[in-house]
Amino acid sequence: MKLLEHEAKDIFRQHGIRTPKGAAAENIENITKIYQGIGGEVAIKPAGIKGREKKGIMAFAKNKDELVDFSAKLLGSNIEGEKIKEVLVEEKIDIEKEFYMAITIDYAIRRPVLIISTEGGVDIEETAKASPEKIKRIPIDMTRGINKEEIKENMKGFDIKNQEEFLETITNLYRVFRKYDAETAEINPLAVTSEGRLVAVDALLIVNDDSLFRHPELEMLDKERKYRTEHEKIMGEMGWSYIDMDGNIGIICSGAGLSMATLDLIQIYGGKPTNFLDMAQVDGDGIYKAFEILTTKDNLSVIMVNLFAGLNRCDSMAEGIKNFVTKNQVKVPIVVRMVGNREEEGAKVLKEAGLDNFSELEEAVRAAVTVSRNGFG
Repeated sequence: MKLLEHEAKDIFRQHGIRTPKGAAAENIENITKIYQGIGGEVAIKPAGIKGREKKGIMAFAKNKDELVDFSAKLLGSNIEGEKIKEVLVEEKIDIEKEFYMAITIDYAIRRPVLIISTEGGVDIEETAKASPEKIKRIPIDMTRGINKEEIKENMKGFDIKNQEEFLETITNLYRVFRKYDAETAEINPLAVTSEGRLVAVDALLIVNDDSLFRHPELEMLDKERKYRTEHEKIMGEMGWSYIDMDGNIGIICSGAGLSMATLDLIQIYGGKPTNFLDMAQVDGDGIYKAFEILTTKDNLSVIMVNLFAGLNRCDSMAEGIKNFVTKNQVKVPIVVRMVGNREEEGAKVLKEAGLDNFSELEEAVRAAVTVSRNGFG
């Protein structure tokens, strides 16, 4: 579970890590109240969106009018398919220097690793490629915890004036990491202010999903936030992997790899998928249920079915398609590519439903994309 920035900051703050004053709100009235409690210039950013400065969706406001104007533009807008529901308002930090600090799990050595860098505020991957000497990776012995002497040795050349506070921040970040069963606890940037204070300007906390039962407050939050749409909720509760997208080509697939390949080919041929679906119930009843749910989507121009039968059977899956087509008034065209066990028998069942079976995936995808643009004929 990935916590939103202000949620991670609340936890960091409770564990002795200094963060900017501020909070997130869903409406202008509460945003204004937060501003009044801060005073002075503030930073405004949508909650939960990374890379905001590069996208031009982060701003600084010197007064209430500027705050209200920019916040009103953000609330309700869509960024990369995500609707902005909350705006984070925080005091502007006077930054003199930036560091990167994170604790994550290195699965190769099976232990947590502290990562610190003199290059904060940028993608750490870019720094690792361009200037690897600016990044220090320090394995953490979980039986001993943070070894301050070892960290001091690695920090030589970092030009850290307030070294003890820096070490204390690392210690507190590790406390958060252990307490919340985290996969990653990150501060980027960790700012040194003009007054010499250390402030976590941005925060990231990713909690292992399998540990959420130990954190009931986060488990409840995760359930509330897990599904963005009603279709995702319905499919998710059935145990299926499903994501809503912005296109008009519906996808029904068996297997995550097959779904990804179908998604990629549709986009290569100029189409736009309306969903990702990896079914967990690959039989006639499962296929019927998938059609039943997917056909309720708006802006659906065609359904692309891509199924592989291994232990399951093409004829059984085809019966599910036939049953749905004969019992319901299907308003969109259906393109089927079905291969594997009992493929010929499955093709015969599809014929009875007035559908052809494509044996080649690319041919089927091209047909689906063409239909999505022009319709049949």
